[in-house]
Amino acid sequence: MSTASELKSSRYHSSLRRTCEYCQKEWDSKGYTRHVTACQKKAELAARSQQSKVEAEIQDGLRRHKKCVRAQLASGSMPHNEQPQMSYDVPLNSDAVNPLDHGDLSPFKAGKSAAQLGHCDWPLNNPSQFPSSSVNGDVQSPSPDSQASAEVQVPLAETQHPLDSINTHRQPSIDMLPPPISPNDQPQHPSIDDIKVEYHAGAQRPTVVFAFEDFCEERLQPDPSVLNDKPWHPFNSREDFEFAELVHKAQMSQDMINRLLKLMQKVNSGQSGLTFSTYADVRQAWEKASLFYPMFTKSTVSAEYKKVNYEFDLHHRSLWDWIVSQVQDPKLASSFHWDAQRQYKYDGTRWVRFYEQPWTGDMFWDESDILSTDTEGKPLGIILWADKTKLSTFGTQKGHPIVARIANLDEKVRNGIGVGGGRIVGLVPVIEDDTQEKSKKPYIDWKNAIYHDAFRVLLEQVAQHSRTGYRVRCGDSCLRTLYPFIHIVSADYEEQCYFALIRGLHGNRPCPICLVPKGELSDLSSRHPERSEEHVQELVERKEGKGAKEDSLKLLGLRAVKNAFWPVLRTNIFKSLSFNCLHAYLLGLFLHLLRPLKTIIADLGRKAQTFVDQSLNAVPSWSGLTRFSSLTHLDFNDRSKWAALSK
Repeated sequence: MSTASELKSSRYHSSLRRTCEYCQKEWDSKGYTRHVTACQKKAELAARSQQSKVEAEIQDGLRRHKKCVRAQLASGSMPHNEQPQMSYDVPLNSDAVNPLDHGDLSPFKAGKSAAQLGHCDWPLNNPSQFPSSSVNGDVQSPSPDSQASAEVQVPLAETQHPLDSINTHRQPSIDMLPPPISPNDQPQHPSIDDIKVEYHAGAQRPTVVFAFEDFCEERLQPDPSVLNDKPWHPFNSREDFEFAELVHKAQMSQDMINRLLKLMQKVNSGQSGLTFSTYADVRQAWEKASLFYPMFTKSTVSAEYKKVNYEFDLHHRSLWDWIVSQVQDPKLASSFHWDAQRQYKYDGTRWVRFYEQPWTGDMFWDESDILSTDTEGKPLGIILWADKTKLSTFGTQKGHPIVARIANLDEKVRNGIGVGGGRIVGLVPVIEDDTQEKSKKPYIDWKNAIYHDAFRVLLEQVAQHSRTGYRVRCGDSCLRTLYPFIHIVSADYEEQCYFALIRGLHGNRPCPICLVPKGELSDLSSRHPERSEEHVQELVERKEGKGAKEDSLKLLGLRAVKNAFWPVLRTNIFKSLSFNCLHAYLLGLFLHLLRPLKTIIADLGRKAQTFVDQSLNAVPSWSGLTRFSSLTHLDFNDRSKWAALSK
C-alpha cells in the first residue's frame, strides 16, 4: 500500500515539475514561467555584453585606423591612391558565445582562442565586402528591423560581412570614401550632428563624413627619428642652456653673471654638467644658438617733413626666413594644413557650414582657386599682430612690436609659446609727437608714411614670393611651392587706422572696412559697401590737382599715402583687418564698465569700498582663474588677470 502511494506521489510531482531550457534545472510548474523569463533575460544580457565587448574592440581598432589614415592624408605623407590595410587584435574567449561567427567569411571561429587567431586582417579597400553598409560611398542608416535585432543575438546571413552588424550608420574607412561631392549632393541617410569636410578640388582629396564623436583635429605625433636627443644643442649641456636662459630672462649684467658662476662653481665643486666659467662662454653659446633662427638686423627708414629729412632705425628679422625655418621643421610637419576645407554639420535636415580654423574659411578657398593651375602650389597665410600701446626695448632703442604667426598651423601650436608659436619680427620705430605739429594733417600723414615704410621693409620678401612662389621641401619631405598672403592683421582701432590709411573717427568714413558714413555708425540695420583696394590704390596714385585729389580722398576718409600691403598679391588689407579681442573686450568694453564702477564705489566712501573688497575676497578659488582680494586698489597689465576679473 505504501509502495503504491509513493509511486502515485512521485508521478504527481513529476507531472508538476519542468526542466528549464536555459539552466537545465527542474522547477515546479507554479514558478516555472517566472524562472524561464529571468533566465532568458540573463542569457540575452550575457550575449549582448559579449557582443558589445567584441564590437567595441572592433570599433576602437577601426576608429584608430581611420584617425591614422586621416592624419596621414591630411599631412600628405600617404598618397591618395594607396590602399591602406587595417590590422588589429581582437581577443576572443573560446568558451563564450561568438556573435560574429559567420562561417568561412568571418575570421572569428567557434572554439578558437585569441592566441589561435592571432589578429584579423580586414582589407578596407574593397567596398564589395560591405554590401549593406555602403552604397556608392553613401552612408545608410540602419533599418528599424536591424535596430531591433541588434538587441538580441541573432546569427547573420552567410553572405554578410562581420562589420555589417556594427552600427552601419558610422562612416567606413577613408579609403572607401567616394570622390569629392558638392555640398548639395547630400548623403542619403546622414545622422544628426554628423560632420562633413569638403576639400578644395585642387587637393584631389575625397569629401569625408565623420560621426560627431569621431570628428577631431588629432595630428600624428612627430617621428621620433627627427627628434634630437640633445635639444639643448649647440649648448654643451642642458645645464648650460638652462643657465643661459635664466640669466637672459633676468637681464643680468656681465659682472653679475661672472659672480654667479663663481658662486655656483664653489657650490657644485665640478660635479655638475655646467661648463660656463665666464660671461664670454655664455655669450659665445648665445651667438651659436642665434644662427638657428634669423638674426635681427637694423635698417633705416626716412621721410621728409617740411623740407627736413628724418631718419629712424628699424630693428627686424627676415619674416620669410623665419617662415621657411618653421615649414622645414620636421616636428611641425604634422601640424601644418595645406589644403583648403569646407566643414559642414548635419542638423537633421541639411548640411550647415561652420568655420573653425583659417583653412576652413573662404579666403583660403579663394586662394586655392587662384593657385589651381599649379599642382604643387599651396597658399600660406600670415597673421600679423601689432599694438602701438606696447613699447619694447632693443638695446637702447625702443619700438612697437610686430608679432607674426603662420595661419596654416594648428591653433594650439601657432598660439603657443614654443616651436611654431608667434615670434617678434620687427620693432616699428617710435615717433615722438611734436606739440605744435601733432594735430596737423601733413604731420599725421608723414607719421603714417614712416609706419608703412617700416612695414614695406618687413614685407619685401613676402611680396616677392607672393608673385613668383617659393619652392621648398617641407618638414614632411614633400616639395611644395608656397604662395604667401596676409590672412589676418590683428590690431585695435588706432592701428587699423594706420593699416587702412583712414582718418579715424574725425573722418567722413571712420570704418576701416566699409564705407558707412560717420553719422550712421549707430544704425546697425543698414548695410554699406566694403572698401575696394583697387579703387583706393587708383585714387591715391591718380595724378591730378592737389585740391581735387584731396577732396576725393577726404570724401572717403582716406590719406594720400601708399599702402605697404599693396605689393603683396592676393592680399586685401580691408578684408584682412581683424579686431583685437584684448582691446575690444577686456581693455575695451570691460574696462569702460569697470572704471565708472570704481568711481561710483569711491564716491560712496570707505565703508562701501571695504564691503566690495570683502565681497570679492569671499569669492572661492576657481581652477584657471586668478583670485583677487581687492577691487579698489588693482593695478596690473596682464591679459589673463583682466579675463579672470571680468568673469
